[in-house]
Amino acid sequence: MSESITHNDRKAAALLRIIPFLCLGIFFLLSFSCSHKDSDRIVCEITEPLDSLLGTVFSAPDAPGAFVTVMRGDSVVYAHGFGLARLDTRAPMTDTTRFNICSASKLFVTAGVMKLVEQHRLGLDDTLSEFFPQLDKNVFGKITIRHILTHSTGLPDLRPRNEKEWMKYADRFPSTQFAFFSDYLLYAKGEELTRFFEKLDTLAYEPGSRYEYMNPTYVLLSQIIEKVTAENFDSWLHENVIKSTGITTAEFYNKSHENLYSHGYIPAEDGKSGNYSTSGGKWTEYDYGEAPFFATKTDQGVMITPADFRKWIRALCNGRIISQASLDTINTVYISTHLSNSHIHYGLATFIQTRPGMPVKVFHSTANGGYSIFECRFPDPDLSYMIFSNRSDWNRLEVARKTDSILAAHGWLTNQIHEEN
Repeated sequence: MSESITHNDRKAAALLRIIPFLCLGIFFLLSFSCSHKDSDRIVCEITEPLDSLLGTVFSAPDAPGAFVTVMRGDSVVYAHGFGLARLDTRAPMTDTTRFNICSASKLFVTAGVMKLVEQHRLGLDDTLSEFFPQLDKNVFGKITIRHILTHSTGLPDLRPRNEKEWMKYADRFPSTQFAFFSDYLLYAKGEELTRFFEKLDTLAYEPGSRYEYMNPTYVLLSQIIEKVTAENFDSWLHENVIKSTGITTAEFYNKSHENLYSHGYIPAEDGKSGNYSTSGGKWTEYDYGEAPFFATKTDQGVMITPADFRKWIRALCNGRIISQASLDTINTVYISTHLSNSHIHYGLATFIQTRPGMPVKVFHSTANGGYSIFECRFPDPDLSYMIFSNRSDWNRLEVARKTDSILAAHGWLTNQIHEEN
């Protein structure tokens, strides 16, 4: 009997010792805002309001849609697909759907430029004349790499955009590759897309004096990187910027891989049937083969999955690609975009928003063909989200504003408040 009592006493004492730890564990479980409702879906306090917002925007399950992710630090707290990745195969939106990320592609080449700056092989204030001595020094001697990265070069975009313009362009720059305007729109890359710079002898404005979004100038960066490294741009970028992150799907658009990609879509024009009809309307495929300059590399050509883009962003923010000092340089305000009442400025290849009562947000709001992307990071607090969509008919800035409001209402944007610049 006494042995039995002693044994029970020991069990009771042991239980008393672990009760505080059990209570502590229960407290953390109750206080942690996100949990797994089932094996397929993360559920937390922002799930229902985000589902409601995004379900309205991307409402039809059989139409093009989006994949949306929210992260706090390295943790995914919201991940959900809406609609279809492809209307031909009926493939659903998933974390492994491959999207064109439009001008968010610029961040990849910018990281490459900053890596070369860290290695003292390149300077942000190096002039274009140092790399292109054949171009007019009176023009390109004024323009720096920093001007390219901040869209403030003063260079005009003189690429032909219709057949009449193409005829004039071809007279000045005879092409050995392209006989027709449609060939140029689809297949022109690199040097061909910037040949109009060869005879340019005037600027639209003084470099650095104002912001004007300009894609062709970014194409020059791949040529500069090749001149500095004496390597193929694609190979160098993969080995020096992408490989260390462990991501496997990031690549510039490759026609032979098209079966692996989603497709981008636009609403069919009034009176036209479109390629596809769904309960969400009539849709026309609009990417490679339909959208002009769709596959240009440094400015808008990267294809990647949401899962791998998250890895890329975390590697960038955690110092695994470039230093924190270089990342801070990218996220520094250099020039105002003059967008009315938006508090939106531009850094190096990224927008920066400084709203009263809100933390600083760095982001890309961009479209290419039928793809339409919004991705952003709040450095403090360490929070990010991305909306990767394969349809063009939604208001990116408005949806982002409402998403920010949801995050702020639940106290997720309160770590540090910045005053308006």
